[in-house]
Amino acid sequence: MSEKVRLVRRSYFVDPRAAQRAKRVLGVNSESAAVRAALAEVVERATFWRFMARTHGKLKADAMERS
Repeated sequence: MSEKVRLVRRSYFVDPRAAQRAKRVLGVNSESAAVRAALAEVVERATFWRFMARTHGKLKADAMERS
């Protein structure tokens, strides 16, 4: 997390095995970091798919630069 964020304490019930898998997959050391990273990923993907739905069939083939 590159920017300063005000964190708020919350209490959740979480499957311990799912939390362990999330920590491993997301490459973080704590369950709290895994939850924050997972939430950020969900928001990023939702934003992407919303963009894709809005622009479906509207972009020209050469509209995006190739890397």
